[in-house]
Amino acid sequence: MKQFTYFLAVALLATTIFTACDFENIWKNPVRTETITVDGVRFKMIEVTAGTFTMGANDGDTLSYDWDKPAHKVTLTKDYFIGETEVTQTLWEAVMGFKPTEGGVQWDETYGLGANRPAYSVSWRDIQEFLVKLNQKTGKTFRLPTEAE
Repeated sequence: MKQFTYFLAVALLATTIFTACDFENIWKNPVRTETITVDGVRFKMIEVTAGTFTMGANDGDTLSYDWDKPAHKVTLTKDYFIGETEVTQTLWEAVMGFKPTEGGVQWDETYGLGANRPAYSVSWRDIQEFLVKLNQKTGKTFRLPTEAE
C-alpha cells in the first residue's frame, strides 16, 4: 500500500505558502479525495500528483513582492494529500480540546468566529502540538506543507 503524507494549513501560514504558486497545472485534475473524521469532525484531503509547475512571479508582475521573484520551475517528486481548506475552528477544538489564546487573543467576531472559519491566533508551537495530537488521533502523518507544496 502506498503511504501518503498529509498536509494541513492554518490560516496564518496558508496565505504566505500559497501566494506565488501557479496552481492551474497542479490542481487541474485531483486524482482522489479522502475524508477524515476526528471526534465527529470531518475534513477533506485532496490528492496532488507529483509534477512540475512554475512558482514565483515575473519582473513585470506588479501584484507580487520582490521575494516572489524570479519565477522558476519546481518539481514535486511524490504525490501527496493537502487539506481542502485551512484547519477550521471546529477541527482545532476537536483535536486540541480548547480554543487557542496566543498573546491573550481568543477567537471572536473581530476576525471571524464560526465552526467552518479558519483557526487563527496560533503560534508555530501550537501548530506543532496540534499536528502531534492529530497524528495520534488519526494514525496518519500530517505536517505543514513546504513552500513548494
